[in-house]
Amino acid sequence: MPADIKRTVVSLLEVWNKYAVLDPDCHPLLRELRQRHILGLISNFDHPPYIRRILQDLELQIYFSTAVVSGDYDFKKPDPRIFHLALGEIGLKPEDAIYIGDSEEDIVGARAAGIKPVLIQRNTTGKPPPDIFKRDYPQTDVITINSLPELWGLLEE
Repeated sequence: MPADIKRTVVSLLEVWNKYAVLDPDCHPLLRELRQRHILGLISNFDHPPYIRRILQDLELQIYFSTAVVSGDYDFKKPDPRIFHLALGEIGLKPEDAIYIGDSEEDIVGARAAGIKPVLIQRNTTGKPPPDIFKRDYPQTDVITINSLPELWGLLEE
C-alpha cells in the first residue's frame, strides 16, 4: 500500500509540475548571484526527492551550495532551526545572510533566525500586490520587492 501511495503522489506532482513556470529572470539572476555570493535554498516540501529532481530538471541545483528540504526533518519554516541548518551547511552567520521568500512562513522564520528578510510579491494580475507585512506588521523591517530584477539594487547596497 505505501508504494501505491508514493506512486500516486509522484503522478500528481508530475501533473502539477506541468503547470509550474520558472521565472524568466531566474537563471540569469542566479548565475550572477552565484559569482558574488553563497546561495542556499530552503523549501517546505514533504517529498524531498521531488524537489531535488525539479532542481536538477530545471538546472537550478548548480547555483545552490545547499538545498534544505523540510521533508528530511521534523521541522519546517517558520521554525528557525531550518534556517540555522542551512546557514550551518554553507558556513554563514545569520547577520551575514538575507533570505528571499514569498510567504509569511519565509519572512517570520527568517526574522526568528536572525536573518534579514526580503519578501518577493510578484505582480501577476496587473494590480499592485498587497504588502502583507506593512499591513499586518507595520513596525517590520521587511524589504518588499515585486520582481527578481529588483534584487540587483538591494544586493549592491
